[in-house]
Amino acid sequence: MAAAAAVGALVTIPASLNATDRPAAEFTAREHDVLRLLAEGRSNAEIAAALFISPGTVKAHVASILAKLDLPTRRDAAAWAREVGWLPLDDAPTR
Repeated sequence: MAAAAAVGALVTIPASLNATDRPAAEFTAREHDVLRLLAEGRSNAEIAAALFISPGTVKAHVASILAKLDLPTRRDAAAWAREVGWLPLDDAPTR
């Protein structure tokens, strides 16, 4: 399946999309999936259910994402993802 082929693939954020002047970050395909869902406002449990992984695995991916972006919080990472166009700004969560 396509999802299996994507495992281990890297997603590079082009510097031209880096709205917050952060160095281009490389994410695995799974980290990209987690960040997209995180930016939608989903909890670790909701992300885990959507991706068929454990909440602990989601937590590890979130920690890796925050480290790669050098950001302190999930909210900051979600805002960054919206700023670089991974989600439209009008799709910001209302929570």
